[in-house]
Amino acid sequence: MNTHIPAEIAQDEEARVISRRRKFDIANNAPPLGIAVSGGGIRSATVSLGVFQYLAHEEKRVRDETAAPVTQAEPAIDGEPPAPAAATIPPRRRLLSRIDYMSSVSGGGYFATFFGSLFLPKDERAKGAQVTPQARRAVAREEVRPPKTEWQEAAERATDVLCDTIFDGSRMTPMRWLRENGRYLAPTGGSDYLYAAAVAVRNFVGLHYVIAVSLVAIFLLAAVVRVLGFAYFPEFWVGTVETFFMPEEGGNFWPSMWWVPALATFALLVVPVSVGFFLAQTERKGKRIRLNLPLITAIGIAVLCFTYAFAGEAPRLTWLSMWLGGAAVPETSPTAPATWEPARIATAYIGLAASLAVVIYLITKHAARQLVSEGSTQPAPTQPGEGEHDLEPTATTVTQTMLSHAVMGPLMVTLAFAAYALVDTIGQTVYALWTVGAHGKWLVGGGTVALLIPLLKKLLPLVTGSGDPATKS
Repeated sequence: MNTHIPAEIAQDEEARVISRRRKFDIANNAPPLGIAVSGGGIRSATVSLGVFQYLAHEEKRVRDETAAPVTQAEPAIDGEPPAPAAATIPPRRRLLSRIDYMSSVSGGGYFATFFGSLFLPKDERAKGAQVTPQARRAVAREEVRPPKTEWQEAAERATDVLCDTIFDGSRMTPMRWLRENGRYLAPTGGSDYLYAAAVAVRNFVGLHYVIAVSLVAIFLLAAVVRVLGFAYFPEFWVGTVETFFMPEEGGNFWPSMWWVPALATFALLVVPVSVGFFLAQTERKGKRIRLNLPLITAIGIAVLCFTYAFAGEAPRLTWLSMWLGGAAVPETSPTAPATWEPARIATAYIGLAASLAVVIYLITKHAARQLVSEGSTQPAPTQPGEGEHDLEPTATTVTQTMLSHAVMGPLMVTLAFAAYALVDTIGQTVYALWTVGAHGKWLVGGGTVALLIPLLKKLLPLVTGSGDPATKS
């Protein structure tokens, strides 16, 4: 009995095997025999047919050449074993009906079902196993071979059918039957192809309708912000927000206002958190490092950048010498934002990003130290500051891990805003091309959409997390 499957299933399986063997006059204790038919479409079915036709030819040849003499065994005397038979009964050489198990897949299953149907009479298909599990413990009594049963005759007919390899067009040979019924997707021809095409079109339209409705709902909800701006703040919204993004006269490119939150989340969240990761000073256990050089560098960069950005018209150093000499420092005032140079704006942003990175790092490092101290098994320190150095490497590692996870949220928000802004920009640009009367230019927008579809298909699994399972944590 197979120990890898439940006992009830194993007993039922063995009962079915014994039932089948008794129908074909096969000994119950014969070793099990199985055959596997691989897949590969109609080619595997054709190869399998050829192999089984060879086995059928061999079985038929032996059956025709072998004469089976039948001799009667002497009756047994009370208390003594029965006398042996006067002559042995030559065994019938079976090849096809000897198979107990058949495993198949795909195209191999196409032939396997055809082969199995040759052995089962129509009036026996609903009966199932005719031997109970207890019957497998009974010892088969040696008897004179009885006349052929309908099952044995069915097995011989199966052999004869498989041996019929002459294709004259008038008879349904196995090859012709498999060929005629191989079109299981379209057995009746053109009408099935038309039905399959209709189902494919219906599913395609239905799927994209559901997706389109969902996307339109998202864009309409986001458009509520613009509607409220036009309704309650018309002068400010039109004069400040919309005017900045409207295409110039004669132009067609119309960027979306949603690029602002996309760039803002990236500049104010993603960049500072990413920089904060590198401020975590990696320390080796047992080595005392009192200064965090990356942190000091970030603070110095922030001070210098803010000094340059808000020091007036030019970054002069005369005020520094006057301050060192005790003289009054000239008053400096920030330049109006409208007159700031791009370099000054970039410097101010670098200072802001460095400042945010320092704040984020310090908050995260404090939380990491508390987390490590709560989970530590070391004895409580007797003096303030004692034992903190031993936990510092672990706290640094925890800080880096927390910052690595913290950047994922802002990055996902940035990608979501950027994706929405990209689609909104394409839509507005196509609308501008359509309404300004530029003949044929709107085709450029349609072509751009067609080119962006494969790109969106590649980026969407990365954003939604539905890509390769091996890349998921």
